[in-house]
Amino acid sequence: MAVVVSTLWFPNLGGPAKTNILRSQDGRIELELPAGWGQPLIPNPTCQMSAANQLLFERVCVISQEKKGFTDLARYGGIIRKSMLDRLGEAESTGGEMVQVNGRSALRYEIAGTGRLGMGVGYVITIVETETRFNQVVGYVFRAQLPLSRTHLASLASGLREVTAPPGR
Repeated sequence: MAVVVSTLWFPNLGGPAKTNILRSQDGRIELELPAGWGQPLIPNPTCQMSAANQLLFERVCVISQEKKGFTDLARYGGIIRKSMLDRLGEAESTGGEMVQVNGRSALRYEIAGTGRLGMGVGYVITIVETETRFNQVVGYVFRAQLPLSRTHLASLASGLREVTAPPGR
């Protein structure tokens, strides 16, 4: 009779909570991630930064754009919202809610629909306005999972920081 014993290792479970900090390539933005989050196996090429919680099947994408050419947060958010809705089938969206993230004005809304491959997807999108940029923190999951992940995904925006560029950059 053979006995097989295996051990599964889950980082940070039962130990001290560890956070990870992602930095954009240009060094302008950072995202502090809660325990359990890290680099995804396959990064999202449309994102300046992306991360995943593999155990919860949650993902986040950060896109940062200079304000040049955009007049205000509401108008910018409307453009982003429409663009995302146009890419999904059977799309639904909340109207958007003004919130504060780390003392900054932000716009948050949810979008759900069917992606290109026929899979249902749900997004919690928080657009944080800084002096020079609009920063999108886009959390996403399978559509059926959105009610359970909504709070986790919304809280990711609180880890966003804009870093002052060093002189000469």
